[in-house]
Amino acid sequence: MPRVDRGGYRARMVEDIAKLPAGVRGCRVWGTLTRHEYDTLVLPVLQEAVGEDEQIRYVLQVGTGFDGVQQDVSWDDAKDGVRVIALNARWHRTAIVTEVESILRAIALFGWLTPGDIETFDLDELQDAINWAAD
Repeated sequence: MPRVDRGGYRARMVEDIAKLPAGVRGCRVWGTLTRHEYDTLVLPVLQEAVGEDEQIRYVLQVGTGFDGVQQDVSWDDAKDGVRVIALNARWHRTAIVTEVESILRAIALFGWLTPGDIETFDLDELQDAINWAAD
C-alpha cells in the first residue's frame, strides 16, 4: 500500500484491482478517501458500470488502514454513489473484502438496501470474493 513520503506527498488511496475476470470491476480503498479521489476514481467507475448493458459485478477491498472519508466528501456525495447503485436493477453482485468493523457493521445494517447480492469476505479471501462476484 502507498505510504506518505518524506516530502509530504500522499500517494493515491484508491486503486483499481488488476486482472479481474471479464464483467467484474473493483477497487481497493485505504487511508482517508478524499473528495478528489471520490470524484475521479470511485464514482466514475460506478457510473461507467451502470452505463453498460450487462449485469454489474463489483469487488471493493477496504484495507485495515481505512480512516474514513475526508470532511469535504459530503453526505450528498455519498448519496450520489448509493443512488447510482440502488436505482439500477442490473446490479448483480457486490463483494466487500474487509476487516474494518465499521464497514462490516454498516453492511450488516444496510446491506439489504443494495440491489442484487452482497457478501463480505476477509482480507485474505480476495480471490474468493472475485470468484464469487464473477459467478
